[in-house]
Amino acid sequence: MSKTKRKTINQNSKPERKNQLVLLKHLYYDLLCRMQKENKPPSIHTTGDKMSVKTIVNINSAHRLLHPMHTVLVSCIGKAGKPNITTVAWAMPTSGNPPLLAISLAPGRHSHTLIEESGEFIVNIPTLDILKAVYACGSLTGRSFDKFKKTNLTQMPGKKVKAPAIRECIAHLECEVDGQFTTGDHTIFVGKILEAYADMGIFTESGYDLKQARLLYHAGGNNFSLLDPKLYKS
Repeated sequence: MSKTKRKTINQNSKPERKNQLVLLKHLYYDLLCRMQKENKPPSIHTTGDKMSVKTIVNINSAHRLLHPMHTVLVSCIGKAGKPNITTVAWAMPTSGNPPLLAISLAPGRHSHTLIEESGEFIVNIPTLDILKAVYACGSLTGRSFDKFKKTNLTQMPGKKVKAPAIRECIAHLECEVDGQFTTGDHTIFVGKILEAYADMGIFTESGYDLKQARLLYHAGGNNFSLLDPKLYKS
């Protein structure tokens, strides 16, 4: 008799908990709707007894959902022979064989003009040690400033291209432009990697020594973050 009663109580408690969850969901939904500045309400999803609230993100800033992004310094040189540096967070490998990478630049950038003129560039990997220089290279224009002098960064002759590498960076990928195409308000330059080199002891075929290489990740504005050096195996 006691077993039968216990079973009946448990069966009745499941829909009761579900009703409570639905009521809580609607109360929370109503509260968030009042707090929303936009007319678009959040969407609420339930899985079992768990509830997650999704808020609408403006599509014009939706790319920030992909940040923080690994940040690099792109060095280049044009017909006038004056080198420049620009900070780029939108960079990625696109092919292993042949070795290709891509950087995304706005057409108004001075470096955009120089890369079109020369057909080459170097992707340099900076660290936290030169954070101020990284931010300055993305804030100042090469049309008005010599960024190497302004940031006290050191030019290092390229091995396969005319553009200089940046000595204070820990790794370098020398590229020639393999193609370019417009994507909305940016241009993607695809670079064929001609030469790559890194500081001794900082990189092996398995990757960076993250305890030594404090790589920079752009979170937005003048905010940057670092990788957790601890590796987690799946």
